[in-house]
Amino acid sequence: MTLLSRMAGALAHLPPADTRRVTVERDLATPMPDGTVLLADRWYPATLRVGTAPTVLLRSPYGRRQLGIVGRLFAERGYQVLIQSCRGTFGSGGDWVPMRNEQADGQATLAWVAGQTWFDGQLFTFGPSYLGLTQWAVAEDAPDFVRAMALTVTSSRFRDAVVYPGGVFALETGIAWLHQLEHQEGGPLAVLRAQRASAGIVRKSCEVLPLRDGDRAAVGHPSAFFQDWLTYDAPGDTWWDPVDFGRRLAGVPPSTLVGGWYDVFLPAQIADYEALAAAGRDVRLTIGPWTHASPRGMGEAVRDGLEWFDQHVGVARSGSRRAAVRLFVMGDGRWED
Repeated sequence: MTLLSRMAGALAHLPPADTRRVTVERDLATPMPDGTVLLADRWYPATLRVGTAPTVLLRSPYGRRQLGIVGRLFAERGYQVLIQSCRGTFGSGGDWVPMRNEQADGQATLAWVAGQTWFDGQLFTFGPSYLGLTQWAVAEDAPDFVRAMALTVTSSRFRDAVVYPGGVFALETGIAWLHQLEHQEGGPLAVLRAQRASAGIVRKSCEVLPLRDGDRAAVGHPSAFFQDWLTYDAPGDTWWDPVDFGRRLAGVPPSTLVGGWYDVFLPAQIADYEALAAAGRDVRLTIGPWTHASPRGMGEAVRDGLEWFDQHVGVARSGSRRAAVRLFVMGDGRWED
């Protein structure tokens, strides 16, 4: 992992590591108020004295081991990193229901972290896409110890951003995500086979009528969340209110947003930036030449997040504070503030 982290750090243009000696504590049990237990991995510098380093929290439905390189990159630069599997995924208890449990589970996780002996009183949140939604889910009522957030290719309003963009149901996106989730815990070979077959299965499933039979065509059985998304299709339907996390912005922590010119979330992410700025929040925005899952975009997200976190703990290594908006000018091949 040290060679991989060296390569990843170089590709992401990260400042030099403080240490290469990193420890990981696996499968930490985080109890939820209803008795469900979520699992997390904690990455931290091996020489860390208890209670002397800020914590970066990632909450993901896509597994903990897959994000280990992110945990190591931050840990090598003096942070503790807690990577938690969302409810019903990768060993965490309960049922997986997209979006509906992230606010309560996120708040309970923050309370649990605050009670740990290794917590120094400063927490940051990080992550792209759905990992951004898990950040937005706790942003409105974030405790004071949540110092800042790093939100990449994501939105506070998933319904309008990716489920019904422009008011139209994103059938291909929904079925592709459903197929990914169905196979993601099947082991490396099973995941690889599912990825190779995905394009053809998604294409055929999108041609099925009625539309609500698309889930059966894609994964062989009905999907509760897919059926709900089709059922509650009217603009303004109150079913979506509990997962609309962009309504109360007055207390949102300082936020850095990284988006891509070729990312489906970009219009909604720009709207989030504008709303946060209008609300007087400390916010900045970077848009680069990236797709949703671009490795270079993810590298920029780590570099940008580290810089943002450093600023909010008073670490000088990442340089001076930059402009609120930074854009890659397509065609000219240059960055502009």
